[in-house]
Amino acid sequence: MLEATKRGYSWFKLVMAPLSGFSCHRLAPDWHKFVAFAACHSEHFYGFHGLRAYKEKYNPVWVSPHLANPGGLVLP
Repeated sequence: MLEATKRGYSWFKLVMAPLSGFSCHRLAPDWHKFVAFAACHSEHFYGFHGLRAYKEKYNPVWVSPHLANPGGLVLP
């Protein structure tokens, strides 16, 4: 990345940090709470929060990926 910066590149795509940006506060949607719970209890299998912390040092611009779905259980 440092070499690419020297060559004039200014953006790098670090892809995502899955399951790391969800909130479990009182007013969060139920599915946010479920995903946050799942991420916390699967941290020993995969370091979701560690990956986000690693990428944070590059001061990224986080964008939410969007997925269109007709609803219900069609997606799974």
